Amino acid sequence: MSELTQFVVGFQKSLRIEMETMRSQMRSFEFPLFNGRAQNPALGEITDRYNYQFSHTGSTDKLNPDQEYTLRHEGCEYLIRVTAVNVDALQLQCAEQIRINAKGHTLVIDPWFLYEKLLDALTSLSPEQNIDNALRLFGRLPTTPLNLSPQLDHGELNESQQRAIALCCQKNPTLVWGPPGTGKTRTLGALLAELLHQGKRILVTSTTNAAVDQALGQLSEHPVGRTFYDRHLVVRLGQSVHSAPETALQEVVAALGSKSRDRLEAIEDRLVYLNKAIHIARDVLDLLERALTESQLNLFAESIPTPRIIPSLRSIFSPRRGSQLSTLPPELLVLKISTRLQRLIRLRKLYGARGQTEKLAQRKKEQQAFSEARLVYSTLANTYLHPLMRDAYFDVVIVEEASMAVLPTLFYSACMAKEQVIIVGDPKQLPPIVQSRDVYVQKALGRCIFSIAAPKPLSAENVALLDTQYRMHPTIGHLISQLFYNGSLQSATTEQTHGEQTEKAPFPGHPLVLIDTQGKTQCDHRGHHSRGNELSAQCCVELVRTALKDDLHSVGVITPYVEQSRLTRDLLRREGLLGKSIECSTVHRFQGREKDLVILDLVDTAPFPPGKLLADQTADSNAARFLNVSLSRARGKLVIIADCGYFLQRIPQSALGLFLTRAIQVGMVTTPENILRGFS
Repeated sequence: MSELTQFVVGFQKSLRIEMETMRSQMRSFEFPLFNGRAQNPALGEITDRYNYQFSHTGSTDKLNPDQEYTLRHEGCEYLIRVTAVNVDALQLQCAEQIRINAKGHTLVIDPWFLYEKLLDALTSLSPEQNIDNALRLFGRLPTTPLNLSPQLDHGELNESQQRAIALCCQKNPTLVWGPPGTGKTRTLGALLAELLHQGKRILVTSTTNAAVDQALGQLSEHPVGRTFYDRHLVVRLGQSVHSAPETALQEVVAALGSKSRDRLEAIEDRLVYLNKAIHIARDVLDLLERALTESQLNLFAESIPTPRIIPSLRSIFSPRRGSQLSTLPPELLVLKISTRLQRLIRLRKLYGARGQTEKLAQRKKEQQAFSEARLVYSTLANTYLHPLMRDAYFDVVIVEEASMAVLPTLFYSACMAKEQVIIVGDPKQLPPIVQSRDVYVQKALGRCIFSIAAPKPLSAENVALLDTQYRMHPTIGHLISQLFYNGSLQSATTEQTHGEQTEKAPFPGHPLVLIDTQGKTQCDHRGHHSRGNELSAQCCVELVRTALKDDLHSVGVITPYVEQSRLTRDLLRREGLLGKSIECSTVHRFQGREKDLVILDLVDTAPFPPGKLLADQTADSNAARFLNVSLSRARGKLVIIADCGYFLQRIPQSALGLFLTRAIQVGMVTTPENILRGFS
């Protein structure tokens, strides 16, 4: 069995086990749609396909064009294909007519959908492809020298950031280790400018659209990178919301002089009218013909309903012509409508053919723009879902936030690299999310790529550590450095850097505060394997209220449990405190984010044992990663709500136990009585 086959078979086995677990434990994701309207049937397939547009207000991270999903409403269910994903609208295609006037249109997405597609993508890999770089990344081949040097001046970067760029020019694969706040995205922007200057064609990919957008925005601010934007050589596949909208594929095509999109929209608008007119004409003909037949057979039948059909006649013809025709005898009116109907059908066929021609021209322009692009941004899912990515190759493949990516997607994307793979991430932060507890699945899907490509990252020859953080107050930064990075993480910040944030309430002048609940709160089971603690949630609400009163508006509330985050959000919403700058969630939604004030609610109390996400005693555990990400979201102030005695007694040698011990020594310790009146 070849090495490629071993990887593919192993990944597919683990994916199938994970999918079965997901089916048994998880519900489908529902994506609400509204304001539906029918468009023309699919261009070139007028007789048996129908197009629709629906508005939405949700995140499109889980949606991909040219993929099939289920659409439900009022007991009906349709198999649809998403043909386009936009910021506020979706284009759908269906073999059946969808009742757009019905209520509750919802797109249903199975959580395991992407894994189904990934299974197929892995099957498509063949030994004829250049898989050496994937094998190097996964430790089956040695690191190779590139013997290049940076050509641009990167004097705006610190020493460790410059070393990272130099190493990326010297080794394949290279891993850039970016702890929180160390300018990982800024370094990536400079690296992209360097590689573009060297003439490389690059793919930048990540697990989420948000991470892709961050990398996209950073390069646009670099003077060398900006020139590639201006020449329309940067393409963003998928939906970009927050940065560089000019890099969206359709915008690049339009900037290159293609008018196909405008012509397509005009044709589609015309086809919408033609379809509506044809539908009305058929209904009116049916009504008139039935009325004529009944009047001929029954002397007492209703009179011909000519006045009632005047609005329809105005739609089929023109307002003036429709009014004129309404005065004709019914027999002659039927003849006029029949003639008009045949003309409308011929026009629809003609416009459909024109639309198909324009659509083919648009696709050719998109393929050209993609092929000529020197830099392509895409989510990891789109590397195996997007049609343009089929058989696509790049000189360099860069994976951002790689620590959270499942290994099969990294292997697949690495196979797209002709020369080099660069991994950017932090092995001390959150690993991939895996539902199954199967040992095989945990090994094949649940591990971070650093554990395979560089098990000892501090001493590995192809790992560059960014060692200076610019985000956190030095008190917080020093604790994180000692606990998670063996003291290697330095702080460029000072007490003055975050003075304005630290001096605000709650607890003015204190960057690190422990609210020790001392056995006074009660934890209970909520939902499936989740917990809640109502009094600690109330404590979070009061802290947010106090911060807002002192104009500290950037606040994140983090908790280990989904049900606790839901409870706290409900309380915040009820008090009118929840908003764009005030967020509450589990830690996974906060990775890559930062807030002036972070409140970490640890929830657990007796008689329950500490939750698995907190209790793991090993130094490199998921519990340690959870804690690292939670703490390092804070810029100026960090407040922990915890029953300190409970944790220090139950798990003293865990990352959390060690953190609480040190935090008690260097931070302020208080009790809930200072937060809640009547706390008991």
